Amino acid sequence: MQEVVAIMFISLNAAIGILLLTFACAYSKFQTSKGACWILFVVVFYAVTMMLEVTEKKLRRVLKAVISDSNFSAWVKKHKIAVLFADLIADALVFTKSGSVLSAFAMPIVMARAQIIKWGAVGAVWGGNMFIFAAMLAFIIHIGEKPAKSIRLGNYENTQHALWALLELMSESKVNPSVS
Repeated sequence: MQEVVAIMFISLNAAIGILLLTFACAYSKFQTSKGACWILFVVVFYAVTMMLEVTEKKLRRVLKAVISDSNFSAWVKKHKIAVLFADLIADALVFTKSGSVLSAFAMPIVMARAQIIKWGAVGAVWGGNMFIFAAMLAFIIHIGEKPAKSIRLGNYENTQHALWALLELMSESKVNPSVS
């Protein structure tokens, strides 16, 4: 039941956010002679933010798995600089993500000062940004942290373990790619 409520909350927030963005484009008092829908470029920031979030979470999960796995302990000690570099990349992704969120709020102000859009549209876009980013945050907190259980291969419960099993099978030469 909690997941249904979370999905409804995410959907409602996303719908209200998109509605406010559309309102900023369509309302005749917000339009200027330079065009109506320049403000929809903030959708690019939404997509970039989610791509950076997913990439950063996946990189952190892989780093955690590699560091905690006893099979890789010798590799981690030998290649400590690679682990530190991967952690640095994850931190850079967080910094870039925060810049993307900030840009989604700053771009309407820049457009209003350049008289491409009117100030009323800035308020509508900011409201839309609040709802969209609230939906993204709810997704990240509630749904984004759960492991995927899309692949079942033997006793392996999730995708990552199933991929490890496939790699083990190929490394043990149980899979023969030659054609007879």
